[in-house]
Amino acid sequence: MKTTEKVNIAGYSFTLEEDAYSELDRYIGEIRASLSEDSNANEIVQDIEERIAELLGESCPSGTVVNKKMVLDIRRRIGEPAQFSAEENASADEKPKTEKRLYRDLENRVVGGVCSGIGNYFNIDYVIIRLIFIVLFMASFMVSFVSGPFFMFVLMMYLCLWIAMPPARSVEEKCKMKGKPISLSNFRTNFSPAAIAQEAQEIKDSPAIRTAGRIFSSIMGILLTMGGFGCLLSLIFIHKTPDLISLYTERHAQRWATDNAYDVLWVDIMTHPMLWWLVIAVVGILGIWMLYNGLRLAFDLKAPSWKPGIVLFVLWVISILALVTWVLAQVAEALPLFI
Repeated sequence: MKTTEKVNIAGYSFTLEEDAYSELDRYIGEIRASLSEDSNANEIVQDIEERIAELLGESCPSGTVVNKKMVLDIRRRIGEPAQFSAEENASADEKPKTEKRLYRDLENRVVGGVCSGIGNYFNIDYVIIRLIFIVLFMASFMVSFVSGPFFMFVLMMYLCLWIAMPPARSVEEKCKMKGKPISLSNFRTNFSPAAIAQEAQEIKDSPAIRTAGRIFSSIMGILLTMGGFGCLLSLIFIHKTPDLISLYTERHAQRWATDNAYDVLWVDIMTHPMLWWLVIAVVGILGIWMLYNGLRLAFDLKAPSWKPGIVLFVLWVISILALVTWVLAQVAEALPLFI
């Protein structure tokens, strides 16, 4: 029976046999010693620990105890600290290469990292790839006015690449994306610490999506504000509506001499003060709700803790129900006249 140790590596819990724990602790200690003169030693060690946690997660299903052989295999895959100085002094031609793979570059993305990923794969500045896509978008948009929706074709091409190209999240994937060997020198020169959980929000957090979302929110805020002002201005004329309806029905009756029950019911309902007070409530609350949300979206304001938008929406629904209930009650009261 072997003694085990529970350890936390880069936020993940593992159970290690005692000799595996000693080997891993010695390995990390050697790495720290080799980086003693580096000002970014803590960040580099953090990256290496994240890589160790990834490899342990791959080889050790939940509940599996890590043995010394697994730790030695991880040490072999990452590299020996003693080789660190030699790798730094080696020329680019002498460094081993790994097979490149096409990944989306999340560290240099504007939207999804497609252009920067293609640039890494073909050793082309990703700014050039972005300019090519921008030119294609603009050209296809212009052609669409003449001979068809080519703009959608270019957009779908970009989306298909976004779906087909996996994101480079782990250290190993970033090395394969750049065609670099997975070694300690790459932790020093190529990668900054980044939490995997943060990169999972790649779409939401991309600069282009944030900018587009802010522009869309501002436009919607302006439209809602204008609609709210329109609703509130309409209240000035609503209280005059019963008088206009009464005038119209009076002239209609004088001209056509009609006075049936349906007309009487319609006039009674449409000229009743309660109906228009309820209409004023519905339109007024809707206007205030639109004005409130419009200003909040346009100026990116935070809602108070008591959520006035929800309160106004509930009051608006209640006013609609009250209006419908009152109208149905009036119709039900007059129903015996039609039977």
